[in-house]
Amino acid sequence: MSDPSSISVEVPAGAGSPSSTTVRDNPPVAARSFPRKTAMKGRKSTQILAIAGLAVALFAAGAAVAGLVLGVQGGDRIQASDQQHTQVAAAVNASLLSEVENRQASIQAEAIERRAEQRVLNSSLHAALSDEAIGRQSDVQMLNSSLSDKDSRLQQLECRLSLCANHGSCSADLTTCTCDAGFSGPSCSDCAVGYFGLSCLPCSLNCGSHGR
Repeated sequence: MSDPSSISVEVPAGAGSPSSTTVRDNPPVAARSFPRKTAMKGRKSTQILAIAGLAVALFAAGAAVAGLVLGVQGGDRIQASDQQHTQVAAAVNASLLSEVENRQASIQAEAIERRAEQRVLNSSLHAALSDEAIGRQSDVQMLNSSLSDKDSRLQQLECRLSLCANHGSCSADLTTCTCDAGFSGPSCSDCAVGYFGLSCLPCSLNCGSHGR
């Protein structure tokens, strides 16, 4: 059995110099087959890597398509959600607007009712005040009349005492006297004919049937 690391020396025929020799290494069989196996393994590795890259690319493309689909679906969902929110907001706004209109109508009706009540109350107060004013005016007139009558009586009394010597009554203009019976004169300070004394008594009371 030969050693794989042995070296053989060959002398070709017709060599120029007998002393010149050519030395060549003969690689062993295992050494010659190793590059082939290495190349095959490299090609397989390259193919595996290519397949893996293709699979990754396909996976990435699928993921991108799935993402696009999900994005489209998400966009549709978002659009549907926005439409739903818009509808809900419109319904809420319509409800609020209706409530505001109803409240405004209620406030206006209440204001009209209060104005009517105020007019009725004012009319009632005016009538009551008018009646009271009329009553008070009547009372004032009666009081004035009474006061005027009392004043007239007081003036007559003063005139009787001062102008008519308390023996007569004054005229309406308080300028002349109308003397009582038995008295005469402008101021009723004299006794009339047939009367005598301070009180102007009739003379028949003193003379009897024998004089006057």
